[in-house]
Amino acid sequence: MDKKRKGIFYSSILLLLMLSFTFSLALVSAQNGGVNINTGGGSFNYFGDIGQNFQSGIKPVTDFFATWQSGDINTGLAKVLFLILLSLVIYSVVETIPFLGKNRNVAVKVIVTAIVAFFATAYLTPQEIYAIILSYTSLGFVLAALIPFVILVFFSITLAKEHGGGAKVFLKIVWVAFIFFLIYKLILFWLQGNISTTLFVGYLLMIILSILYIFFLQDTLIKNWFEEDVKMAKLRYEQLSKWKRAKNKKEREEFEDFTGGGYTP
Repeated sequence: MDKKRKGIFYSSILLLLMLSFTFSLALVSAQNGGVNINTGGGSFNYFGDIGQNFQSGIKPVTDFFATWQSGDINTGLAKVLFLILLSLVIYSVVETIPFLGKNRNVAVKVIVTAIVAFFATAYLTPQEIYAIILSYTSLGFVLAALIPFVILVFFSITLAKEHGGGAKVFLKIVWVAFIFFLIYKLILFWLQGNISTTLFVGYLLMIILSILYIFFLQDTLIKNWFEEDVKMAKLRYEQLSKWKRAKNKKEREEFEDFTGGGYTP
């Protein structure tokens, strides 16, 4: 870490500490009735006002977590969180589009992501948000089952590549927990009668694929992935060697021409 980054890091830590100290002092003063300051024309409660303003500012956050704990979540804030989650998914998709890929400006991709995510969520009603949260719809199925399945597959492959066989036990625990989660959701929806036949088949398929992957397909997939990496590394090495031989041959010919060694009258 260079000096500039260290300076920014330490300045950020100092600023956070100062803000924490100020907020703590304001809360303590508010609890004790504040500090009355006489200005000659009257008095005002300085820290008491700060504490009240701070409590008013964080009240929506505390109310949200209170309703979240009781299961009665505010659909407005849930819609905002859903917008953020959908934006991340859309941005990852935009990264793979050829004409909007990595060579494009980040600002262009952010603007495209923001527009698509906004119009995708702008006309969602509270009832639709509620249905998505509870995975009753196709989009809820994608967010609750399909995307976690894909993430777990790549997470398993990456972890196995970096840590070898020692990670297999941990991965089995993670996959078993995911399978039980899907079974729980499927049984719950079936008992409540809030799931269509298509989504029922979708969740059932995810459960079957998860079981097949963790017990039968994981070793084969990781082995094939390793073999493909070895092939690509070997191909890159051969291409690099071929390029170096061609470069050395050209340099040798140029040197011989320059020194007259390659000259024939």
